[in-house]
Amino acid sequence: MLFLQPRLLQYPNKALPNSHLLPGTVHHSFGRWRTKPNIQTLGAEQFDVLDSKERARKFSFFNWWTFAAFCGNLFSTTVLIYIQNSVSWSIGYGVPTAGLSIAIAVFLLGSPFYRHKPPSGSPVVRVAKVLVAAVGNWSFRLPEDPKTLHELDSSNTVKPNAELIILLR
Repeated sequence: MLFLQPRLLQYPNKALPNSHLLPGTVHHSFGRWRTKPNIQTLGAEQFDVLDSKERARKFSFFNWWTFAAFCGNLFSTTVLIYIQNSVSWSIGYGVPTAGLSIAIAVFLLGSPFYRHKPPSGSPVVRVAKVLVAAVGNWSFRLPEDPKTLHELDSSNTVKPNAELIILLR
């Protein structure tokens, strides 16, 4: 996309003008990539899926989690940008800093009440088992009877149909 940025032609013998921003951008993307699934998993582990009440609460948790994530994205792309452009950069950075500080405090204060699963075995071995099973089951056909699938409740099983089989290939 060099032709869309004529400003690059002004610096033929120098480094790109904003190249110092690239490491921060890469670091941010790796940070978001690693923390988001971990936080959701920690929340999901707080519920016992064998208990019907807690299973319903788990579904509610994911609904509220998604709602809060979308509200946070909406807030950061509208209100925070307005504050930074119209009020002050200091306040624009202070608001998310205060929010993250409160979130960390709530996390740390609630940490003794969390259900902690003790680690069992090596995570590398578990990932390797999943990869071996995925390769071994590459051409596996879905059973006709959904009850033979390993689900906790038969009402939650996915019934194989033509569209599902096409998606799984």
